[in-house]
Amino acid sequence: MYPENTSRKKPFIIVAIIIVLLVIVTIVLAIATSSSNDNKGGGPKGTLEISYNMSDTIGVVVKLNGKTQKTTEKYSVAPGKYQLQISRPGYTTFKTDVTVKENSDVLVSVRNDLVEAPPADSVQTLAPLLPSSIQNPRIKSVNYFYANTWAVVHFDSDQEDGDVAVLRYFPETQQWSMLNDPGVVVDINQIGDAPAAVLSYLNDNNLIFSGD
Repeated sequence: MYPENTSRKKPFIIVAIIIVLLVIVTIVLAIATSSSNDNKGGGPKGTLEISYNMSDTIGVVVKLNGKTQKTTEKYSVAPGKYQLQISRPGYTTFKTDVTVKENSDVLVSVRNDLVEAPPADSVQTLAPLLPSSIQNPRIKSVNYFYANTWAVVHFDSDQEDGDVAVLRYFPETQQWSMLNDPGVVVDINQIGDAPAAVLSYLNDNNLIFSGD
């Protein structure tokens, strides 16, 4: 009988050991990752509860420390200080600072008042907002949105007919502001924060271009 040649088996044994080690390492990393994911958002929590003064929350935007949150009535957050901002087209913006403590509830009564914006259908309102190069504007029609705090103004001038201006009323300054450069169409990049109804109107009437 010839002695068993173990030299040929060594490479296979080494490969097998490497494979086993790789499997073990993979399992350990998977367990560590899973544990890390399970711990995300863990730790002590407190509850921030919001009482809205509006009958519904359609179009309401809630921000905590500048980050937009899913609109709801209760938020489970880590203890700490937060800047709460709640806005809705057609309403005043509510802002306040709130401190949430561990295992405690904080109730914030929010007040967003309906804005009473002056009409934007007069030359006296529109003219000061236009570039000086546009002379003698003549308003043809105005479409209002969100309790008259957004407006799409159609007007002619000595320079061009069929221009469009998108206006927004700011209750903080009690003034209208023009968001776009007037023209026969509106650059979407200039009105990116316009609410859905305004964008839908412009799109349905083929008044939007990308600006690219």
